[in-house]
Amino acid sequence: MRDLGQEPKHIVIAGVLRTALANKRIQRSELEKQAMETVINALVK
Repeated sequence: MRDLGQEPKHIVIAGVLRTALANKRIQRSELEKQAMETVINALVK
């Protein structure tokens, strides 16, 4: 786990979302996957 004091919070949140999206044990709809990817892209810009 990253130290929140070293990275901006939006970068940490994007990393958490990427990890959650990569978890194949959780079934997600295509719409949910697209929404998560959109949020990740918006946070890292």
